[in-house]
Formats: sequence, C-alpha cells, structure tokens
Amino acid sequence: INKMKGCYDIVDVVTKIKEKNTEIKMIIAGTGDIGNIKKASLERNIQNNISFPGWLDEIERDHYLKMSDIFFLPSYTEGMPMSILEAMGYGLPVVSTNIGGIPDLVKNNENGYLSDPGNTDEMAENILSILNNEKKRIQMGKKSLEIVREKYSLDKHIEKLKAIYNALGQSS
Repeated sequence: INKMKGCYDIVDVVTKIKEKNTEIKMIIAGTGDIGNIKKASLERNIQNNISFPGWLDEIERDHYLKMSDIFFLPSYTEGMPMSILEAMGYGLPVVSTNIGGIPDLVKNNENGYLSDPGNTDEMAENILSILNNEKKRIQMGKKSLEIVREKYSLDKHIEKLKAIYNALGQSS
C-alpha cells in the first residue's frame, strides 16, 4: 500500500462515489502506508466506507474476491499485475489505469475501464457505471473470466509450451 499503487487516490475516488452511493465499501488489502490513508479517510468522513484487513493469505484473498463486485487498482506503475488476473479469474470487472501491461488484460468497455493514473473523476464515474448497471457488471465479469481462460489459464500455457517444444523438435 503506497502512493505508486494509487492507494492515496482511493480516498478521493471513494469520496466522490459516496456522494452518489453511500453504501460503497472499498477494501484495501496489503501492508504499507496504511496510517496516512486511514487519516485521510477520517478527514473525509469515509472511514466506514474503507476497510484495511492487512495482508491476506490465499483463503482470505479468495473470500474477498468472491464477495466483491469490482476490482479496482489505480496504479501509477505496473508490469502485468497478478492481482488483476486473480480478480478476472473470479469474474470481476476491473477498473484500473492504462499503464504497463494492464491494457493487455483490461479492455475498455469490455471487461472493465481504464483511466490515466490520477484521474479520480473518471475512475469514480467508471466504478459507478458498473455498480449502477447489474447487467453491465455481469457481462464485464463474464468477459474477464473468458479472457483469463482463453489467454492466461494453466491449460493455455501448457498448450503454448507444447507448441514450442514441438517446433523445436521439428527444427533439429
């Protein structure tokens, strides 16, 4: 939990969402700079809308992903985040930023939305767009699951490895 993961932006996004949806609940899991984010959430009176369960083991992570409606990662820097792949594997739409490998995973208006880092107005609008339209949320979640199964599943990786081995065997 730090500035580069966009965690400070979460406070701003939740504040904006709460103006239209007072039931918003955001979970910030992990370790790091929790104190400043908690302080900011108190100052903005959104402390009841954000929870900080700390570092999650696999069982806890699965529990939170199963009970979630959306996965949100407002990062300023990333490669290809496993957290997004895991969330997509649970059929969640993703709201994130258009940096690093994230656009390879999240297709705008298909399985989620991408914004420029720091564009908290657009991020809040994107989250509300999904939360306020159950049909869209379900369709985007299905698309996330489809993308993971077609491109990133263990079976797909094994198929790719077999193809490489077969190609190497034929070339010698």
